[in-house]
Amino acid sequence: MKQRAHSTSTGSIATTPTAPSPASILGAFTNECDRIAPKFEVDGSQIQILRTPSEFYETLKISTLQQALRAKPGLKLSILTDALRGTRESPNASCASLLAPLVSEFGADRVEILSSLSFLVSPDPQLPAGYTLEWPSSNSCPSPLTDSQKYISHASSILTPLIQASTTSSSRSSNPQANTTIYPISQFTPLFPSTSDTSTELPLLTRLLTFLNSPTTSSSWTFTAGYFNPSPTLTSLLLHTTSKNNTVLTASPHANGFYNSPGVSGMLPAAYTLLLRKFLVAAQKIQGPSPSVTLREWKRGTVNEPEGWTYHAKGLWVSFPTQSPSSSTTETPKPAITVLGSSNYTKRSYTLDLETGLMIVTRDPDLQERLRQERDGLGEWASEIGMKEFQSSERRVGLHVRIAMWIVGSWVVLCKK
Repeated sequence: MKQRAHSTSTGSIATTPTAPSPASILGAFTNECDRIAPKFEVDGSQIQILRTPSEFYETLKISTLQQALRAKPGLKLSILTDALRGTRESPNASCASLLAPLVSEFGADRVEILSSLSFLVSPDPQLPAGYTLEWPSSNSCPSPLTDSQKYISHASSILTPLIQASTTSSSRSSNPQANTTIYPISQFTPLFPSTSDTSTELPLLTRLLTFLNSPTTSSSWTFTAGYFNPSPTLTSLLLHTTSKNNTVLTASPHANGFYNSPGVSGMLPAAYTLLLRKFLVAAQKIQGPSPSVTLREWKRGTVNEPEGWTYHAKGLWVSFPTQSPSSSTTETPKPAITVLGSSNYTKRSYTLDLETGLMIVTRDPDLQERLRQERDGLGEWASEIGMKEFQSSERRVGLHVRIAMWIVGSWVVLCKK
């Protein structure tokens, strides 16, 4: 709003520029998103946030799916799981062996654990795991183990139109009742030819962080990943941010799943400590001794000890601070944009892995408040760290870890050539 200033000498009126409102910022950003990814619009009340592992388990556990299938004979269930991690039987039963009984009870016509581009999980009580993996003859492309190039060609032809923004006017028409827009984002780089990768996650995240770096956009963000090693593109944007009061939240070494593990994997917590320290050094070099990014580490007990937790949260929350109309104080910022999904936002995520997730943009005050509670809830077990902590004897990174990181980094580069 323009402010009026009175002068007793001239009576002239002066105006001062004002920052864009959160509504106009969101509108400008969604216009850009509409050109990158598909979308659907909902009311914010339709979104349920699962804040704890127990809530997630109680909502999605297999017995719940089983009860729903029994109660609703017309219900069909499709599940897509990772062919490697989803069949890893140690130290606990895999997704495939846990899901196979659903196929046995309800039949393959009601429960399918596949996509048209994947292996089928079929029950087989003769095998120790209780299932087998088959490549259905109905699949319209060869197995990736038989002809990887034909598989990539076929997969990209199917996936590209699904993950790209629609150009039809009907898909772009707005729902006047909706206050929340959801953009599915995917990173399927291994399934696309190197010359025509149409993945949407990295482009949309890059666009978001670039958008926030505009001097006219007043914003703050919280970025979290259990394994903090963002891709070079995202790291640069986070370091050069013009947003204020930002937070990077990641796992303490004691909350890293590889803490005190035997062999080479035991070096990983120290490696992530070194990466986090390098990020802080870079932030201080770019932004000065008091950068706009605060580092916080999450710790709840110690991994592999009683009551010890690991930290695997990943996501981004973006807020646009607003000023109360009745005072000059700034209200506690509530996220209007959030990103969630499988990605750890690393170079590996954008070159070697398959990732899928969502970007949610909302104007709904209630959903924004629930997103704030989710964000702040993650920080309840976190504490701020700085150069003092990194310089302590406990956090010193040995030469063997530095050499191993250099070797692994060089190997990844060679693999991509």
